[in-house]
Amino acid sequence: MLSGSSQLVCRNEHLFSQGRWLVVNPTEAEIFAQLPTANIFGAHQYFDVYQQSLNAKQAQSFGAELTLPADGQAFDGVLIYLPKAKAHTAMLVANAQAIVREGGTIAIVGSNDAGAKSIGKQFKATFHSPQKYDAARHCALWLMQSEQQKSFNFEDYLKVSTYSLDDIDWQVAGLPGVFSADGIDVGTELLLRSLPPIGNHSVLDFACGAGVIGSYILRRFPEARVSFSDINALALYACEKTLALNNQVGTVRPSNGLAEWQQTFDRVVTNPPFHTGKSTDYSITETFIKQVAKHLNALGALVLVANRFLPYPELIDKSLNRQPDLARSNKFCVYHALKK
Repeated sequence: MLSGSSQLVCRNEHLFSQGRWLVVNPTEAEIFAQLPTANIFGAHQYFDVYQQSLNAKQAQSFGAELTLPADGQAFDGVLIYLPKAKAHTAMLVANAQAIVREGGTIAIVGSNDAGAKSIGKQFKATFHSPQKYDAARHCALWLMQSEQQKSFNFEDYLKVSTYSLDDIDWQVAGLPGVFSADGIDVGTELLLRSLPPIGNHSVLDFACGAGVIGSYILRRFPEARVSFSDINALALYACEKTLALNNQVGTVRPSNGLAEWQQTFDRVVTNPPFHTGKSTDYSITETFIKQVAKHLNALGALVLVANRFLPYPELIDKSLNRQPDLARSNKFCVYHALKK
């Protein structure tokens, strides 16, 4: 079933039937079957929906930045599915202004609890008169006219911070919408402080975000061989910048869970997500825990930090040999498990 946002888009299909439109970060691939026109393009910052959309008739792209199509012609309109973070929304809109023609339309659709009600206020100073065009199913569709194409420099949105833990300093590149972009979170800090020795082992930093965990491991254990995986193109872009800032080398790859990784590792280290937008969603981590044993070498280990209220110990017990916890706080636990 289509999300409320996509149902609202379909209800106003006539808006997208004329001209060339770019649909950005749709919540599901099915929207492309509902907008059956060759003048629709898809742009994705999330690898799962990108993969699901590849069977659509429309051209699809995956990457951190929104770009013009191959022929270089500007879009008549850009439809943005509202992300979780306001700063991410602002960056997408600024990016859209660089690829939409003069007088073109920038549309934003999203749920009210994700911030759709405040779109008009957020962009009042940017556009002459943002219009709430339609609302239904606790969602809203806004239309804004872009008076002229504007330049956009993606690098302007990068924020470089120096992180410090014990006697180790390292730099981290952040972007809007990327976890840990504004500083090391308490769960990750607990994990890093309790890491067992890694030496020259192979490591996968799963759900790597800006690369905080893997980059720290390379600082502390220079002989380690670290790979980085995330579903978010912005996270992967920030992660590559983090590695470059610290003169480090690692494999960085988009993946929906572990599907894109064929090799096995000595260690898998992660602070996995448990939210999709504003909703609690354990499915990503549940699937990961079920599959991770297949990606561990003999005597390989999983190190995972999570909120203590999450039901992960039982899941770990089904797939791995859980060891004594490496660390605990009043909120978080660092779990340690070995391949059976």
